[in-house]
Amino acid sequence: MIVRFAPTRGPDRGRMVVESFSLGGARAAAALATGPADPYHWYNLSPDGRLAGVSTATNGPPPRITAPLRIWDIASRRIVRTVNLQAQADNAPVFSPDDREVALAVNVVSAVGYAYYPPSIMEIVDLANGRLLRLGGPSCDYFGWTSYAFSPDSRLLAAVSGCGQLEVWNTTTGRRVGRLVSFGFVNNIGPVRFSPNGKQLAVANSTNDGQVTILDAATDRTVTVLTAHTRQTQDLAYSPDSTLLATASIDHTVRIWDAHTGLQLRVLDHPDAVNNVAFTPDGKSVATLDFNGTIRIWDACTDCENASALLALAKQRVTRQLTPAERRTFLTN
Repeated sequence: MIVRFAPTRGPDRGRMVVESFSLGGARAAAALATGPADPYHWYNLSPDGRLAGVSTATNGPPPRITAPLRIWDIASRRIVRTVNLQAQADNAPVFSPDDREVALAVNVVSAVGYAYYPPSIMEIVDLANGRLLRLGGPSCDYFGWTSYAFSPDSRLLAAVSGCGQLEVWNTTTGRRVGRLVSFGFVNNIGPVRFSPNGKQLAVANSTNDGQVTILDAATDRTVTVLTAHTRQTQDLAYSPDSTLLATASIDHTVRIWDAHTGLQLRVLDHPDAVNNVAFTPDGKSVATLDFNGTIRIWDACTDCENASALLALAKQRVTRQLTPAERRTFLTN
């Protein structure tokens, strides 16, 4: 099943809704309206698609309204937790893999006064009791956290900032882990993703040309750099076995890579810029969502690195016999 947030066009026009579809394209449930479709509202789904987090921001100088973080259970269609935040949401809430916590970048007023673009502070919300753990802000002024992600075991949180920095915290103690990684000044760096086995961190570290860097999560060492995208990378997704990385870009493509070697295995061309990409739980397919609101399901190219499997697939799909010249060219090995 695919679950996504989408602005409505029907009777609930002007509302933000959660839509559910089967992999065959049929609607799996009626749309769930969670709030107004407003640019200052932040939304996100839990990794398993079971929960939705909704928060509200307000624009302008203080005093500003601090709206609560509301957690929806999509199946029961009700709010199961309301958390009163101490500051204003500055980005979308991100659920931990175990659904027990939510990370959220918030804006606070500094001791020296209000700045129009104040740096954001990272907080972790315990959904069981509403406890807030404040982690800190980026090591630069006036730039907030643009993307953040939990490790698969929920013990670490990685975040990237608008000034080109990557930081990692222990989610229990709130202390920083490892060293500060700097990619230089890059506006709106992100997104960032852990691999499912927790061994890698993928970072879209260049807004303009779409560059993606894969790091060893234990050492911060660069494993490989992906440079085929020509414009901004919007989303990253690892396959469940951590061997593949899919990247979605506004250059109208999704690219599938070998996550260890950086070899590009497949290019999925789209008629529009692509906003999101995700693997199915079995790792055999990827779902993409473009800026036009169209969801597409693709083969994930799980055998792209296997020459024998590719040859077998080609033989299954061939529509004519090969010519003698083609046999010599393609089948001699």
